[in-house]
Amino acid sequence: MRSLIVLSMFLLFVFCSTGCDNSSKYKAFIQSHDAIHPGMSISEAFEAGLADYLILMGNKNVAGGTLQERQPAGETCRRYIFDISYYNSSPPGKFSVRVFCNMNEPTAAQVIPPKSFTGKQDFLNALDSVYATWAPSMSFRVESPPKRFFGVYDHYEIRTDAKGKVTSVSPINISK
Repeated sequence: MRSLIVLSMFLLFVFCSTGCDNSSKYKAFIQSHDAIHPGMSISEAFEAGLADYLILMGNKNVAGGTLQERQPAGETCRRYIFDISYYNSSPPGKFSVRVFCNMNEPTAAQVIPPKSFTGKQDFLNALDSVYATWAPSMSFRVESPPKRFFGVYDHYEIRTDAKGKVTSVSPINISK
């Protein structure tokens, strides 16, 4: 009987560690989607709520890749991967920005040195001043908090035009 109680408490802990806190995080995911509109820069999209969503999640990324119709993206890169992450593993949290050539792997070539930002405003300013060059003709995927064990996520996509402005925000794709 005691082992059944311990097992039940363990399962409740595991369930709550992945699901009990997700309702406010999922609401932030929806709010980030609803706040993004065509004509915004990538910095404005993050300022409108996407940066706050990443901060609330604690450890999350949003990655973008050059649209297929705009490939090759450069002389040596078929496509650029624009990876924006927020890590809160040791306070204060940090935004990290990396731009890869062809694939998003630690060993892949980066077209600009990676940089981290402890302040949200510093991060947003850098998106406008340094990283705007890499935002044109991209599709960014934003994933929800996990809905169930083993990584089931809803998501939406943000597409940018040749000037780096948002052209569309897809509806939220609901995973079953």
